[in-house]
Amino acid sequence: MDDDIRKRVEKIEETQAFAEHTADQLSDEVRKVHDLVGLLAKRVGDLEKRLKEVEREEGVKGLPDALEDLPPHSAG
Repeated sequence: MDDDIRKRVEKIEETQAFAEHTADQLSDEVRKVHDLVGLLAKRVGDLEKRLKEVEREEGVKGLPDALEDLPPHSAG
């Protein structure tokens, strides 16, 4: 095989190996983010349930929206 062609093939193989490694790393990160989003969704759900329990226990019809209590100049 011509030396120039061999070098080009080696460069392509190196680039492909790097791309595969990068894809594997990105896949791992996506999995971690997916797991974290699932955990956060569960925790938010748990907080919503607890808030409803507190509202029932305290007889509160709904807690005021925190943004409604802010003065107009701080909203933004």
